[in-house]
Amino acid sequence: MAAIFSLIEVFRVSRIDVENTKSDRENMLEGLSLLLLVLLWIPVVILSTTPGGSSSLVGNAYFFTWFTTVVVIETFVWWIRDWRKGIHDVVRLQEEEYQRAQREVLRKFKLAKAAAAEAGGVSTG
Repeated sequence: MAAIFSLIEVFRVSRIDVENTKSDRENMLEGLSLLLLVLLWIPVVILSTTPGGSSSLVGNAYFFTWFTTVVVIETFVWWIRDWRKGIHDVVRLQEEEYQRAQREVLRKFKLAKAAAAEAGGVSTG
């Protein structure tokens, strides 16, 4: 599974200064795969590194297993961070659009008010 994601990322067409070119489906698939990996990896680590477990008998396997656990969890945390950043960017863009629309309405209101005052001043004067 990791090899497939690695190959996809290596051969992904990317442009300079573009943060993310993944589709929503790819992001969700990646997140679900990482969540599944974390949920399945933690019990494996616990069982294999307990006294008498397969990794506890070989020193390098013990440390490699824990190192891999840290990397898997860190990768999942970074995915969550990127996912939240994407949500924040969408909300920020919507807020900017809303504020732009507010400014436009205020500008039109002021122009209409000024035109009404000018028309009122001409008819009374």
